[in-house]
Amino acid sequence: MERRQRGASFWQLLVVVLVGGFFVLVALKIVPLYLNELKVATAVKEVAQEATQEASLTTIRNALGRHWDIDDIDQIQPKDILLVRDGDRGAALSWDYDAQVHLFSNIYVVINFTGSHPLGGRD
Repeated sequence: MERRQRGASFWQLLVVVLVGGFFVLVALKIVPLYLNELKVATAVKEVAQEATQEASLTTIRNALGRHWDIDDIDQIQPKDILLVRDGDRGAALSWDYDAQVHLFSNIYVVINFTGSHPLGGRD
């Protein structure tokens, strides 16, 4: 009995390439959203560490605006960063936003990002 070695057919290979291409497309669209979130978190953390518990919201937003200009942050604006004051834990900067990217046709990917950093370098 003679056995022949067989590879993937054209259609099987086409399906594998299309599925792989879809995941590459999704990754290429989503990675910038996560990189933007990393820049937001870093900027907020740096401003929060430099600010005191008594800092005004205007001062904090001006400092955030400078980071936004330097790091070219989009998807969220400094005015969307909230200053939350809690008597027990002190003040913190927090954010909560949805980042949206067009995938293809009428399909979008929406990711929700949230975070918080206490003022004055406290954890």
